[in-house]
Amino acid sequence: MDIEDRLFSIDIDNGEVESNDADTCSTSEIESLFNTPYTCVNEVRTPAKTWILHMSGNKDVKPLIAVGLSDFSCSVYDGERLEKICSLCGHKGTISGVRFNSQNGNLLYSGSCDGSVKLWDIRTGNVCVNSYQGTLDTSEKVKPILSFDVTPNDRWICAGTELVNEDAFILFWDARSSKLLGGYWESHTDDITQVKCHPSSNDRIATGSTDGLINIYDIKKSSEEDAFLYCLNTESLVDKLGWFSRDGNDALMCITSTHILQLWDPVEVAPDAHFSREAITSAMMRKNTEDCYLVDIHPRESDDGRLVLLCGSRAGKGECLRLVNVHGKKLSPASALKGNKQIVQASWFDEDSECLVTGGERGILNVWKPHHQKSELSPMKLKADSKLKLSGHRVKQY
Repeated sequence: MDIEDRLFSIDIDNGEVESNDADTCSTSEIESLFNTPYTCVNEVRTPAKTWILHMSGNKDVKPLIAVGLSDFSCSVYDGERLEKICSLCGHKGTISGVRFNSQNGNLLYSGSCDGSVKLWDIRTGNVCVNSYQGTLDTSEKVKPILSFDVTPNDRWICAGTELVNEDAFILFWDARSSKLLGGYWESHTDDITQVKCHPSSNDRIATGSTDGLINIYDIKKSSEEDAFLYCLNTESLVDKLGWFSRDGNDALMCITSTHILQLWDPVEVAPDAHFSREAITSAMMRKNTEDCYLVDIHPRESDDGRLVLLCGSRAGKGECLRLVNVHGKKLSPASALKGNKQIVQASWFDEDSECLVTGGERGILNVWKPHHQKSELSPMKLKADSKLKLSGHRVKQY
């Protein structure tokens, strides 16, 4: 079922999910176990009947938060007070990602299933600065873009597409000219759901797909065959993917469509750590595995491989939202996010300040801060938003 069909098949404001899910221990024990307290310091609701699907933040002193919404638009907010700065309308399909330029926090990229990535300068409002199209010829079938990323130097845009005419494409553009440079189309055999550029190398990207594979490329090579480095088999559909550093070495974190978390050394034949949905439910201190879901995983102290997993329960109105620490092969309770009102779809985590921003199926944008962090804001009530070819895969089985 498409996101739009799901959106209007329920009553967003009143519907609840019937479930026997509950905590496995008392409230006092939960408070003792999840002992890194977070407070919701601000929240805002987006227009009625819109979901928050994707999210990005910039690294400015006063950060901006961008969200991709289910009505094909994007909105940008002041990260502290959640005052809306602008709405960006121009896509004709579901938003598949948003990302700030790393060197200029006023520039925002948005990708869409309409087959384009657009560049916006939020200082000029709803004016598209550049558009990167997934076709060279208007007669070609549109390649819906499911994911995209930008290299650390903001020079190259890389995007993954739906399966089109039996091919799934990784497309590349020069960000300065919008010229489509070419693509790869023989490494994946199904929709490419994730494209992640290495956080410090302009030549390395990782991609994930519903074919269950994570592929790693060196994109400075002149052909897909030469660029192809590793292929990791998750044995599931790849839903979320990211790079992190562990003991000074590159590693990958992956969430599958079956709500399993895997941590990979790219050169190994099997994941270093494999956390089942049951194990994560247990670390959340919840009873019903089928109700528990994973939102995303973020580096917390990237120099030693510490990660924080954001997860929740679909029971009730989705009030249960928690952070779980991931260190090595161990899970441990971190924080219970009290005051959550929705099933969360997207998040952004600032590793330096440990500020967390979440958004989800009720269109509510929340800013969470740890108690030890000073803020001029006190907890606030909800306010409404006004306005090249391979002969085969080198798959490492396990």
